[in-house]
Amino acid sequence: MYDIIIKNGQLYDGTGAPAYTADIAIADGIIVKIGKLDTMQAETMIDAAGKRVCPGFIDMHSHADLSIVQYPDAESLLGQGITTVFTGHCGMGMAPVGEYWKTQGDDIFALEDFQPLSSIGSIPGRTPVCRSNQMRKAYKKYFGVEMDWTSFGDYCCKLREQGVGVNMAMEVGLQQIRQQVLGLDSDRPATEKETSQMADLVREAMDSGAFGMTIGYDYTPDLSASHEELDRLVSVVKEYGGIVAAHTRNGMDGNPEWQPIDGIREFLDMGLRTGARMHCSHVQPGFRITPSDRKLVEQSAMRTIEIINEYREKGVSVSWDVLHPRAAAFYYYPELCSPLLHYILACGGKKAFQEKLNDEAYFNWLLEKIRKRVHILFPRLEDAVSVTRCQNQAYVGKTLRELAKEADICFEEMVLRILKEDIDACIRPVLACERVRDADGVIDTFHRFWTHDGATLGTDNCAFNYDYEGHLPDLPSYRSTTTAYSGFVTFLLESEKESIPFEKTIRKLTGNAANILGLHNRGYLKEGQKADIVVLDMEYLATNENEVDPRQQPSGLDYVVVNGKIAVAKGVHSHIRSGEVLDFRSLRRSSEN
Repeated sequence: MYDIIIKNGQLYDGTGAPAYTADIAIADGIIVKIGKLDTMQAETMIDAAGKRVCPGFIDMHSHADLSIVQYPDAESLLGQGITTVFTGHCGMGMAPVGEYWKTQGDDIFALEDFQPLSSIGSIPGRTPVCRSNQMRKAYKKYFGVEMDWTSFGDYCCKLREQGVGVNMAMEVGLQQIRQQVLGLDSDRPATEKETSQMADLVREAMDSGAFGMTIGYDYTPDLSASHEELDRLVSVVKEYGGIVAAHTRNGMDGNPEWQPIDGIREFLDMGLRTGARMHCSHVQPGFRITPSDRKLVEQSAMRTIEIINEYREKGVSVSWDVLHPRAAAFYYYPELCSPLLHYILACGGKKAFQEKLNDEAYFNWLLEKIRKRVHILFPRLEDAVSVTRCQNQAYVGKTLRELAKEADICFEEMVLRILKEDIDACIRPVLACERVRDADGVIDTFHRFWTHDGATLGTDNCAFNYDYEGHLPDLPSYRSTTTAYSGFVTFLLESEKESIPFEKTIRKLTGNAANILGLHNRGYLKEGQKADIVVLDMEYLATNENEVDPRQQPSGLDYVVVNGKIAVAKGVHSHIRSGEVLDFRSLRRSSEN
């Protein structure tokens, strides 16, 4: 008697081979038999006739470690077939936690709980720090999260104790490492002694199961790290056979002459020096540019591929993750007030915040705050979003810049005026890639980009539930972009639309990603593999999102199985939290035996 038998499905096994029809038997969380199992019985029988059966999807660029404590069920991930996430990217993470804490790019210091200890300028990515006890207090008060860990190992234990809905393959973030050692004086290269201390913290993380280290070259305090310092830390990761991922430098540090391609070269040169395995985060055609000229996108994409191939020929192990073109607006918030979450928290909710906007003194104070931090709160949104819902119909369909020009006021004031009228006003991105696609260019480029054998796929998002609410009521949706809820379904639909062989798409989402991470027991439909499985009904596969609220569960994912347990059945979540916090060190040892 097996636990589960999935019968008559078209199996896409993760190797890139064409599908074949077979049954799958699962016992004790393992795929134990694949073949014709007509005489076999199981506690749960799943008829997959006419449906596609795939390994669970692997999100190679996730920030779920920032939200999984608050949303451990991870409904937004499971709902799109994601069973494993690779987290800690862009230098960020949740551990280790020292005396000080750097915020993750949002103006959280609007909250009365915080007294910023240092502020290091208005350059994008440079934010103040506070004492970690302040952060612990705020997480408890505003998000209901008991932030009771210090080391990376402690954080792993926290997740194991509470349970997680998906498998977590976690990196340690350089931001947390540098902040813990350098404290308030982190806007500089580390000394030899400090570098040794940081190396010890990286080693502790690797001993605790970390898959590697992640760097955020555009963010403090990472952007101040020297090449010598980074080489030392990366060498520790290399000792363990881990992977080094990076948000490469692309000019956000205020240097307009620094280009994204220069940042990729800088990162891969370190791979050449150290011999470590390198992974470039969210590499896109025309990354961080919004041209209407498709040739510029094409040239950027092809040059990036040429550079990556050049370093691979030199012996550097290079992989990268790609976001769907729609994710180019990953600062897409469905509500206009979403970037102002922390100010809204400080007021006690959206309605109270709207009332406060009627106070002229507060309005002007907030306007000045937004002007100083517009690069963080509303990056490029004046041109990149249009209003989709508002009580004032004259605003609908126009970009924020157009509205500001009509009113003869600045963009920032236009935002506050709209919110003063309608706190529930909604927006959507107007992506350059959409304009370029109309010119018949970007999609071909994008497909060429992500079908490369070094490419994997990611969401660049967090874990949420569908009834997304903060610990306090009356809050806006925050960073709940379309990629958070349906990014991988969009990949699948696009694959079908553009006639890309389905088995190749599944390979990107599963086996290829597993190989890069060293997940020797996941990513494939093979006997002996962990039973992470997705059953797709392509006839009904759809994202179901809308411009007002992307928080919609995709349809067509009949079943999602995580470690042999049914996490989603016919769209209904079981909330069993059968995911695992994966230990890279243990995985490597078991693969060698």
